[in-house]
Parts: sequence; structure tokens; C-alpha cells
Amino acid sequence: MKEVSADPAAAVRQAYAARFGGEPQFLIRAPGRVNLIGEHTDYNVGFVLPMAIDRAVWLPLRPTTDGQVRVHGVDVDEMGEFSLSTLLDSGPPEADTAAQGWLEYLKCTAWALLDAGHRLTGWEGAVAGDVPIGAVLSSFPPAGRAGHALLLDCRTLEGRHVPLPSGTAVVVLDTGTRRGLVDSAYNERRSQCEKVSALFGVPALRDVTSVDLAARAGELDDIARPRASHVISENERTSEAAEALARGDATRMGELMDASCASLRDDFEVSSEALDKMVVCARRVDGCYGARMTGAGFGIVPSPLSNRGLQPLWPRLQPKAITRQQLTTRRSMSVPQPTVPE
Repeated sequence: MKEVSADPAAAVRQAYAARFGGEPQFLIRAPGRVNLIGEHTDYNVGFVLPMAIDRAVWLPLRPTTDGQVRVHGVDVDEMGEFSLSTLLDSGPPEADTAAQGWLEYLKCTAWALLDAGHRLTGWEGAVAGDVPIGAVLSSFPPAGRAGHALLLDCRTLEGRHVPLPSGTAVVVLDTGTRRGLVDSAYNERRSQCEKVSALFGVPALRDVTSVDLAARAGELDDIARPRASHVISENERTSEAAEALARGDATRMGELMDASCASLRDDFEVSSEALDKMVVCARRVDGCYGARMTGAGFGIVPSPLSNRGLQPLWPRLQPKAITRQQLTTRRSMSVPQPTVPE
């Protein structure tokens, strides 16, 4: 697999012209995102607090009338194709999407839209981006706003924008490690959460409070108890984090990020040695309010909140063999609508 494109907008336009000829009818940009807080709360229908970043996936396309989707994956240098007419009848795509290849992500999206009753048409296009592959900075729903994070309720899908404190920056640090959702313990953690929810007789851990958990803690084993404790407390932290951002309290936001990281490391056990070291280095830098892993964990990316941005972190991280390309400042970006190329 090739590296992500240095100039994905140009690369994807060139790839489209070379593969399909002419100009695309639409040029779509989908920004990546970093989750400030709220990990393993999504599938427990709780709260998450992501923000859009300045790296993105680009997709030029032209609609077709034959019901086929043809797309050139520029960053993997592969061509993929599937039929919309047979996709719904074939049933849900395999759960292990990553193992099936990049095209499955497009097929999963199309299948979900068809299953929800939407009418789709075929298209031909190309896709490329500068979002680091496998670094849990995947594309963000079209609800971003510059300078803001989005408090998202994963049950109702309702969102509320909250401003980032003035003078702060979110710094994304990449450990360079990668994981697969199935090969990792992700599915195991999810199953553990579902078992605790069943014990309480509720649809998801979103519906269990800290008081509920304390009252019945003796009924849970030494694995289930800390797993549930993380999810329940993380939901509470995420809601409080949104309020801290809304009042411009970067100090409290940093404290909540630190507490989230400790819970992910100790209760949910999804950290790694490389990630823990990187978080410690970030916290030692003057001006860092807090730092935590982001995404599902398992050792990929921490995201410190700092009032001094990128440069002060480099001397601390350099002895850990982190390259400058792995150390980038990300500010919340707005999400543009699809454009028609000139």
C-alpha cells in the first residue's frame, strides 16, 4: 500500500481524468476527525465529542445510469466495482470490513442507504486522502463547524456544537502502530458491555448510572465491573467536557481528558506502552492541559490539548523515535458542501 497522498485534491483529480476522462460532475471533500473524549461509548449509545480536522478524503465523481459503482482507489492503486442492483439482495456486508478490502467500506455505506429505503444511482469516481490510514482519524459526518467540537448523542443522533477555548490547539500524535478491529480486543470489549447491559435489563450501558453500578457491583466479575465502570463514567465525563468547553474552561477539559485516558488504560485496558509513553511526554510540556488516547485505543493516537501548539512537543518526543510527520497540530475545521469543479 502506498503512503497517503501529499496533495490528495490534485492527485484524485488527475487519477479521475486518467481513468475516466474529462472532468467530474462533483468534487466531494470529507474531513477526518479526532475524538476529544467519549471512547467506547458509541456502541453503548452514549455520547462522543469529536471535531473535524484539516486532513480529508477527496472524491470526484460522475453519475452513471447503469447501476454500477466504479471507483479508483488512488492511495492503494486499485480499481473496484460493484452493482447496486444486487447489493441489497446479498445481505449485510461482512463484519470484518477491513479484512475484505477498501471497497467494502463503500459497499457497506451503499447497502445501509439502500436498506434504509434511499434510492441510489451508479457513479464512477476516484478516492484519495491525506488522513493517515488506520490511525482512527476516519471521515467525519457532515456536521463540523470551524473552531467547534460536536457533542453527539449516539442514541438520538442529535448534535450540539461547542466552541474550543480561545488560544488552544489539539495536537494529534501518531505512534505509528496499527490494529484491526477484529484482531484486536475490540469485539471482546463490546461483547462484555452487552452482557452487563443484559444483566441490568437495559438496551445499553447508556441507561446505567454510576449509582446503579455501585449498587450491583458485587454481581459483576473482575472483568465486567471495570469495563462497565469505564463506559458509564466516560459518558459522564463527555457530557461534562462539553460544558467545560462551552464556558472556555481548558483546565477542566484537560483534567477530564486525563481521567478518560486513565480509565481507558486501567479499566478498559486498551492502551499500549508506546501510547502511554507518548501521553506522558505530552503532559510534561508546559502549556499542555491534558492528553489522552483517541479512537478505540490499542496503541495508536493520543491527542493533547495545548495552549502552545506543536513545537514544544518535539524535543520531548524526539528520543522516542517519533518523526515530525507523526506530530501534527490539528484545528477544528468546517465541512464544505460538494462542489462542482470549474
